[in-house]
Amino acid sequence: MTLYVAHSHQSLAAHPDFAPASDVRSWRDDAACAGMTWQERDRIFFPEDPGTGPGRQRMYDEARSYCARCPVVAECLDDAQRWNDRDGFRGGMSASQRVRLRPSIVYVASCAACGQQFRKRQRESKFCSPTCLNRDHARRVRASRAKGLG
Repeated sequence: MTLYVAHSHQSLAAHPDFAPASDVRSWRDDAACAGMTWQERDRIFFPEDPGTGPGRQRMYDEARSYCARCPVVAECLDDAQRWNDRDGFRGGMSASQRVRLRPSIVYVASCAACGQQFRKRQRESKFCSPTCLNRDHARRVRASRAKGLG
């Protein structure tokens, strides 16, 4: 029988591996955690508050020990990355470790001040440099003063 872990923030029906038929096998069937109850999985892999320091390390050490002997740890990590799972310990990594694995996204845009194409790391950025930002600010100040005077 295939067991699926669903948390309140996840839609089980939306998951591509979900199949109501009990005879369909999944990589999850071969996982080291496959025989656990839902409560055990939540306690070990999705703790309410893992805290910080030694307590957090102990909690993650228990999860890591399961992942170390799991034959499908790569599939679990891939699934967590594909679903952008930001909670719990999956694929041998904590959520913060998985975030560091993702490639940083670089956007290309045109500078609002000079029109030059530039690579930006933040979606909100409109200017290619602080100089262009300052120029645009000065232009807006002059425009607002001209409206007030005329």
